Amino acid sequence: GRVPADVEMPYRRSRLRSGDVLISIAGTLGAIGICPDGWPVANVNQSVARLRVNDRHDPYYLVAFLMTNHGQTLLMREAVGSVQRHLNLEDLPSVQFPCPGVNIERSIGNKVRKAERLREIANATQDRAGLEISRHFGEIDWTEEPPYGWLAAPSFIDGRLDAGFNQPSYIHMAESLSRRPTLRPVSTIATLATDPADLQSFTTEHFDYYEIADVDSNLGLILSNRVPVNSAPSRAKYSVRSWDILVSTVRPNRKGIALVPATPVSAVCSSGFSVLRTPDPATAHYLRACLLHDIATHQLMRWNTGATYPAIERSVPLSVLIPFPGDEQIQSLGSSLRSAADDLATAYYLILSAQHDVAQVTDGTLEVDKLLTEGEEIREWLTQNASPYQNRRS
Repeated sequence: GRVPADVEMPYRRSRLRSGDVLISIAGTLGAIGICPDGWPVANVNQSVARLRVNDRHDPYYLVAFLMTNHGQTLLMREAVGSVQRHLNLEDLPSVQFPCPGVNIERSIGNKVRKAERLREIANATQDRAGLEISRHFGEIDWTEEPPYGWLAAPSFIDGRLDAGFNQPSYIHMAESLSRRPTLRPVSTIATLATDPADLQSFTTEHFDYYEIADVDSNLGLILSNRVPVNSAPSRAKYSVRSWDILVSTVRPNRKGIALVPATPVSAVCSSGFSVLRTPDPATAHYLRACLLHDIATHQLMRWNTGATYPAIERSVPLSVLIPFPGDEQIQSLGSSLRSAADDLATAYYLILSAQHDVAQVTDGTLEVDKLLTEGEEIREWLTQNASPYQNRRS
């Protein structure tokens, strides 16, 4: 959150500097972060440890190390408490990490730097596209009102008589959206894919399986699990293709929506997804962004049924009204969103690469010359691709 300068002044000792490494020491133990270059005035609270790395080491390398299984194990070794585990600030200096030399550290750290830069570029792209989509959606102009005592028969649609579906805010929402000429149902640009997964016809011993828990809504990614054909879960129902949109039918308020990445292998998703198929990848990325919008979520939530396990029918997403600004703009926005998704995926794998390098430092198998070359190439890339938030931070 943001606080006035006069309120922050007494706590200036807790201010962050560029390159400060942050560790969560309470709650979710061991979560790692770093303060990027050019960050404005910011402070940490008592639940976050701030490590300030000296000039002999690279802070981004330390971040890579602390995110590895080895680094996390060493942190958790210092945790104390039985009911609520926590880390003590005075114990953190005793955590040891491999020191391969500043050049190697910087080369590994550059992978983390590039990952963070790519995330910033992707976030800026998504923000711009999101603003444009919000403009086309229009404002949320319906509000909660006291429940009706009586509803006329024409107000009941699709046989739904439950109070949740017919609450005033949902009825006003439907009426408001139906009057907006730029909105059309998802079925205008997508179809519901229900191709059955014929596992017995697979020529491979394993297949890629997508389930709801694999959706990373923050990164916009979904990662599959390699599952043996003879051990397929009972919910492995639908065959999916590259760029299919997977919409979680369970708890739609959690926005569990992801795109199947480009893959040449057989892939199957859980029956807990509604699978939407579009004519091309750009349209798929545009549709996903629209479905993540709060107005789309409100529409999905209206069709929720159940209390302990709220869910929607698989066909419901087709009826959601989304902006249709024209084919050309859909392609433009979708292409930019696809570029952002590619950047986020690259950032994810750069972090994995940095962690792998740290592991090789530990076991002595690191290919030093190759790493130094990669580090130099990334350094040049960083000088040519400034943060889109640089001016905002200064």
